[in-house]
Amino acid sequence: MSHAMCFPKNRPGIRLLFFGIAFSTLLTGCQKAPLVKAVKVTRTSVETTISTTTTGTVDAEQQAVLNFGVVGRVEAVQVAAGQTATKGQLLARLENRDVVSIYERALAELNRSKKLFSAGLVARATHDEAVKAYDIARANVQKTEIRAPFEGLVTDVNLEPGELSQLQTIPDTPPIRIVDQKPRVIKGDVDEVDLSRVQIGFPARVRIPAVRPEAFAARVVRLVHYVNSTKEQERTSRVELSISDPPERSIPVGASAEIEIIVASKKDVLAVPSRALLGTGRDRYAYRFENGRIHKAPVKIGIGNYERSEVLSGLNSGDTIVLPGDVELEDKLKVKTELLPWP
Repeated sequence: MSHAMCFPKNRPGIRLLFFGIAFSTLLTGCQKAPLVKAVKVTRTSVETTISTTTTGTVDAEQQAVLNFGVVGRVEAVQVAAGQTATKGQLLARLENRDVVSIYERALAELNRSKKLFSAGLVARATHDEAVKAYDIARANVQKTEIRAPFEGLVTDVNLEPGELSQLQTIPDTPPIRIVDQKPRVIKGDVDEVDLSRVQIGFPARVRIPAVRPEAFAARVVRLVHYVNSTKEQERTSRVELSISDPPERSIPVGASAEIEIIVASKKDVLAVPSRALLGTGRDRYAYRFENGRIHKAPVKIGIGNYERSEVLSGLNSGDTIVLPGDVELEDKLKVKTELLPWP
């Protein structure tokens, strides 16, 4: 005996509901599996890195803003920005003929006093007065001159002959600025919670766009164990680095620097792209592709950074894992994969 499916008479709503469910089921079965991007779990090198909270800065071991010690009219400027100066070189001078004349007389008197004092012809007090007068005259001349305190590169010259010098300087327009030619120091700030993870000697990478796009190898040379609390929500500590293999030409002081300090590293470990790992804290997982579907796989991770992470358990070498994208991932979802090269 065969049974035919029947509907109660005069019940069109039930018929519509049945056909709606059947049609929906048919559409679901006909939907194409979405295409997702995937990579193979593989063995590679992994690092844990710390980046500075803000862009770092190239600095010099020594730099100085130079100005005259008295107000006066500029007589000569003997250097230009971009030139190299030797230690003690005269860079600029005020009109100072009167103080130079006093200095020359004081020097002559001192030389005469030395001879007389050596011969016992003048008292020590008299000789001391000559020494004091000479020291004052020399100091007065020095106030009218700007000399290089060390060998270095003159980066700023904001003096013109004939203008009146001022004792107070505007920060952006120093009379003369000079920086040394020694290897540069790279300064940056790390979050206070990361300070304990950084040690002197740790390797680092520094990118200085003004010099080249590739990173320089560097190392941490100084830690300032002081937390800057100027910004309540951004408490930071200063770190300083030196470039291990500096370029032949000097790196410009003041240039921006992207700093990445390597606090841990491992070679030949099982790893995946960090963005393939979902969840937070200890509850991390990835979606493994197998037999046309993805499967949620709990994963235990080790060291890592924003680029790649070490896998301690939950995945095997050669597994295919799906990367998050436009498709909303869920366990047992049927998908097609586009395998990307990695790492």
